Amino acid sequence: MVYVTKGIVLHHFNYYESSIIIKVYTELFGLQSYIIKGFKNTKSKFKKSLIQPLSIVEIVAYPNSKGDIYLLKDISIAYIAKSLYINIRKTAVVFFLDEIIYKSIKEQEPNQQLFNFINDAIIHLDNIVEKISLFNLFITIQLSKYLGFYPEINYSERNNFFDLVDGLYKPIAPNHSLFIEPELSSVFYQLSKSNIDNYALMSLEYNKRTILLKKISDYYGVHIINLNEIKSLEVLEKVFED
Repeated sequence: MVYVTKGIVLHHFNYYESSIIIKVYTELFGLQSYIIKGFKNTKSKFKKSLIQPLSIVEIVAYPNSKGDIYLLKDISIAYIAKSLYINIRKTAVVFFLDEIIYKSIKEQEPNQQLFNFINDAIIHLDNIVEKISLFNLFITIQLSKYLGFYPEINYSERNNFFDLVDGLYKPIAPNHSLFIEPELSSVFYQLSKSNIDNYALMSLEYNKRTILLKKISDYYGVHIINLNEIKSLEVLEKVFED
């Protein structure tokens, strides 16, 4: 039976000579896989812009006999991005967030709050004109809330070491290397309790942003099984280098 759902494109790979399979986080069904037959043919009606990372699309599909893979009938852009793929800094953020989200989301079940959060984050990134580098930090911390490992908000002058393993602040450094030092723990805490309207009021120099983003990536690595290396992180650091 044909169904229609909004979705966010996360990944694609080749399927035989002329087709591809795309991974889409959908509003109605969670993470889904779709075959686009003949996508690589020169006469295909489907444009490459439809499968760019974090494209917000509308999917028309019906079940395929191959189990968890659905045959796509049609796909169209649901939100036309103005700057995501022409602003080099925003594009670097797109690839970073796309990799984080794709490697973090596994379930084939709907999660309306998570979908809305990602959808709104993409649109916000498309529309901001400054503090793009802070957006990386803010949005990855906030995303952890929907993935089940949001940090405890127990920071204080005494509890000022953030333990990445336990996900909370402690008065002394833990006996392992996965923690954030007090100076950046304070920033991490402020970003944790910030919202989309006020996170950009903060300022943070490049070196500290870079260290904190690596620590946040480590935090994901601790709590997401088989996350492995975030390959886009190095590119992101170079693009935002002062």
